[in-house]
Amino acid sequence: MIGSILKATLRKVAPASALAAVLLFAIPLGTEHLRQLYGSWNLLSDGTIAPSGTVDFYAYWGAFQAQKRGLNPYDPGSLERMRSFAGLSLAGTNYYWNPPWLLVLAAPVLNLPFEKSASLWMLLSILLSILSAVLMWASQNGQPPFLIPCVVAGICFYPMLETLYWGQVGALVTLGVAGFVWATWCRRDLLAGSFLILASLKPHLLYLFFVVVAYWVIVERRYRVLVGTFAAGASLGILVWLWAPDVFQHWLGNSARSWEHISTRKSANLVGFTRGLISDFTGSAPSWLLVAIPIISVLACLAWLLLIRKRIEWSRDLAPVLCCSVFTAPYGWSHDHLVLSLVQVTTIGLVFGGDIEGSKQRMICLHWLAFQLLVLGLSFSFRPAFQFSWFPLGVFFLWLTSSSYLSEQATSGKCRADWMQPQNQAFRQE
Repeated sequence: MIGSILKATLRKVAPASALAAVLLFAIPLGTEHLRQLYGSWNLLSDGTIAPSGTVDFYAYWGAFQAQKRGLNPYDPGSLERMRSFAGLSLAGTNYYWNPPWLLVLAAPVLNLPFEKSASLWMLLSILLSILSAVLMWASQNGQPPFLIPCVVAGICFYPMLETLYWGQVGALVTLGVAGFVWATWCRRDLLAGSFLILASLKPHLLYLFFVVVAYWVIVERRYRVLVGTFAAGASLGILVWLWAPDVFQHWLGNSARSWEHISTRKSANLVGFTRGLISDFTGSAPSWLLVAIPIISVLACLAWLLLIRKRIEWSRDLAPVLCCSVFTAPYGWSHDHLVLSLVQVTTIGLVFGGDIEGSKQRMICLHWLAFQLLVLGLSFSFRPAFQFSWFPLGVFFLWLTSSSYLSEQATSGKCRADWMQPQNQAFRQE
């Protein structure tokens, strides 16, 4: 009797304890590890290591502060002039690359003093990642007992540590994709289109996702999604224009500098790996691969969609689309892989939501955990900024093996059948 009560109590307490352990110990330790790892790259002018959450975040904060003072936020010289206001003297050159509407979306945070702003941004990144996991859980008709495992899966993801250390916007981009999936599942198409604005903060990273979204809108005749995107985009554009009439011109004028910057970097994806490999043998990295590989990927994606008349179901097709888009993007670092956490969340949600025996649940979860620990362990051997180009392939392989097993369970009647069937049947109107 007492033993059964203890087991039931542990089953209820264990998920919450795991989440608390991640938030209180794993994340701070992980970000400090990356701070020491990247320390020699990101020194302050006095030779000390820059605090976590400040290196890339300064570009957002500095761009906002420069625009407030009537300067060009895309000019590195303007960002350098803002360093005195930040109280932080970075040794390198900072660049702001993102679209102008990020400055409006993040204005409540960026308007704060730099130290408070950076700390709040790290906290918001965690909260937004949790919200993204909750939305994916909801889009699976998730039951309350399976919520915490999905949340843990959303933050126990190596790129999460990278995002927090650099102070990047990956959590906003991830929320844009998760919100789109959830809103389309419950047929709130205007809201779904609005979420795409968040995903557009890094359009080069999700270019294949946007191609598939356009195809899906046309095939399913869900044109209200486009209306929602246009309405949200136009509203933000007007706000940006009223605040800074010249910022769009500055943004477009920055394209040449951004192309030059990208062409000199080896990023953490197929383009970066291929260019780095060629550079090792020839001494130069061809820039045409930045265009060639994404174009080939778009053509292959369109062939996949059109030749077999593909019917998109986001619960099933989101994972391969995201993995292929991130892997073949012209530019992207390890922190940009955070959006792939949605693949892990979806898989864990299906594992716990299905009628699968405990040993099989643990096996699949341990596979995903082992992969994240492997990546974290490898990060002690080298700086993973661009060496982890294979990370999206690893996520795709894990998703493929997990989905294959779950499909077998669905066929044998041991797992809920909605793994193979659309998860929004209650909302579909054929």
